[in-house]
Amino acid sequence: MGKVSYKEVIGVCGVIGSGKSYVTKLIADAYGYKYISADNVFKNIVLNNDSYRIALQDFLNIFEVSAFYNDKYNGHEIGDLLFSYSQMRLNFPILKAFNKLNYTYIRDALVEEIFGMNDCIIEMATLPNFEYLRNTVQGTIMVMGDCFKKDQNNSENERFLPVR
Repeated sequence: MGKVSYKEVIGVCGVIGSGKSYVTKLIADAYGYKYISADNVFKNIVLNNDSYRIALQDFLNIFEVSAFYNDKYNGHEIGDLLFSYSQMRLNFPILKAFNKLNYTYIRDALVEEIFGMNDCIIEMATLPNFEYLRNTVQGTIMVMGDCFKKDQNNSENERFLPVR
């Protein structure tokens, strides 16, 4: 009987702008792991799912926000809705509802992406909270960078800073 080598699936989590992409790519390069980004899975698989597109637009109709412009995801306007100062003061109720909508679609796409995979590292915003991924991931790294520090190299964070 041949020797069976140990294979790993690692999750890397952190808030927007914390450096999780950078850390995940460093680890993937150093150890030869396949790099998987939950954001890329969302962009490349979930956003092309017709039932998701319909459900998303139905959700956003309440706020008079278009999910897509010229068939492209309206991330800027959706981000403004989800991360506004008023939403922050109210503990992000729209973001929570948005995440609830996205949960099943992202879960199913991630499970399909990593099914049977070994030696991979997954970058995601939060810890896995669905059974397949919890049982598949052997370790989780939480990145705790300066997520909302104004930085010239990360201008995306600027729109998430509350203006007083």
